[in-house]
Amino acid sequence: MSYSVKYLQQVIGWPKITIPAIA
Repeated sequence: MSYSVKYLQQVIGWPKITIPAIA
């Protein structure tokens, strides 16, 4: 579960530009 938490934290920490770029 720790891995999932770290992944979510990284995604939230990334800029919003990265989110639409992946989508």
